[in-house]
Amino acid sequence: MGYVGNQTTTSFTSMDKQTITGSGATTYTLSHNVSSESEIEVFVNNIRQEGGSGKAYTVSANQITFSEAVASSDSIYVIFQGKAIQTVVPPDGSVSTAKLASGAIAHSTLPTGSVLQVQYFQLTTMQTETISSANTDQAISNFTVNITPKSTSSIIKLESQLMYESANESWETVFFFFRDSTKLAHTESAGNRRVGIAMPTVSYHAVDNSSTPEMSYMGYFDAPSSTSAIAYKLGINTNATNDVFINRTLTDTNTNGYERGVSWISATEIAG
Repeated sequence: MGYVGNQTTTSFTSMDKQTITGSGATTYTLSHNVSSESEIEVFVNNIRQEGGSGKAYTVSANQITFSEAVASSDSIYVIFQGKAIQTVVPPDGSVSTAKLASGAIAHSTLPTGSVLQVQYFQLTTMQTETISSANTDQAISNFTVNITPKSTSSIIKLESQLMYESANESWETVFFFFRDSTKLAHTESAGNRRVGIAMPTVSYHAVDNSSTPEMSYMGYFDAPSSTSAIAYKLGINTNATNDVFINRTLTDTNTNGYERGVSWISATEIAG
């Protein structure tokens, strides 16, 4: 059949109703407090009753008092006008992020591959890292990112970018990550070989103290199987004691032939 006016598609309202079983008494307890007789409709044997002083009934809080005793043979029900029960179903795509309470969507309900959180450290200034011992694994100062996984099944995607120049030979250098104190790198037995994840892109096959910075970009997928706080660090192993000038060239001369850049490390938790 036809519908006059705007069709209701998202909101449906009904009034709360209470059935009263007579017991020969005049006073009964209501399901809700009411402030006046006009807040309810009262029917006795399907006949609406008029409320108010000197009429069929009066109310006080959650008590209704009839002017005459209600017999058990009488059919009585009350409709609460001020207690509408409304069910609202919002249209698809209509609820914004701002309307969701923090934690409203549990991470455990998200599909595999969902990003649960991202933590990062980014350096936009310059830093000098001193390599005090050759051929030794060393964490680079400040390049640490702390993350507490939400699930033991999560995968942590680690990424880093390092723009730098070494004071000494740079081509026998390897980078990797630490999970707390555990080195994350190539795992097959390597003998005397230098072990890591990635090597730098060397822009000049000799020491060039003027304008040839190196770049290292790498990634790694870690499965820590933990919900405890973890500190991931950027690590380096190089062939000589060395100063590593991060985000700049070695001499950093003030001309357009000498570059400066940005370096960072990040940890992304992915639902497993």
